[in-house]
Amino acid sequence: MALGPVLLKAPPIDPDKDLVPVASMSVGPLVAVVPRDHPARTIDEIIARSKRKPVNVGNFAVGSGWQLTMSQLIKDTGGDFSVVNYKGTVSMLPDLYAGNLDMGAGTLAGMGGGLQKGLVRPILIVAGPRSRLLPGVPTWTDVGFTGPAYEDLIESNMLLAPTGTPQSVIDTLARLATTSVSESQPMKAVRNTLSADDLPLVGAELKLAVTRSWTAYRNLARTMKLAAE
Repeated sequence: MALGPVLLKAPPIDPDKDLVPVASMSVGPLVAVVPRDHPARTIDEIIARSKRKPVNVGNFAVGSGWQLTMSQLIKDTGGDFSVVNYKGTVSMLPDLYAGNLDMGAGTLAGMGGGLQKGLVRPILIVAGPRSRLLPGVPTWTDVGFTGPAYEDLIESNMLLAPTGTPQSVIDTLARLATTSVSESQPMKAVRNTLSADDLPLVGAELKLAVTRSWTAYRNLARTMKLAAE
């Protein structure tokens, strides 16, 4: 929804005009990891390494917030980061585990198995708040990086309705989305896997988050001249 108008030459809909955000469900924190035998222990050490030799970074999807953040990091640090695109986290993991990549990122649903088995080590929360499952792992702002590329690229699952949907219907759906996190066992299970503790965003708070996040995604994608493959 955020990147369609930028990546596609002829998007089938205009998400700003044709859709109304109803509720946004967090996918939990996205974590950057390095292979277990990698010498870097922190993002600062990764950045320092990138100034001496190329650093290979796995990206789970073209146009992801992670890719856009890495593009900004290259500008801000002058580091030599080579971003390798994959079709999903699962296809990236073998190269990450084998040490063919210096760093990669994904949700805890995707990275959790590797973290539990000690195949990778977490070094940074790249989207979302600190995680109770990753004590001591900092966020971008914790290590001194601020701005839209580091703070506004929200990763979420969003419920949207067609423009013109009665407000009473939108309000009802938003209320059900909010109560589902405490009343729905399947939802609890999914959110536990993702380590998502925050409540869904609805109403004015959701509109503000969408405006802030979608604007950041689009501005950064235009700067990178991204296009759908």
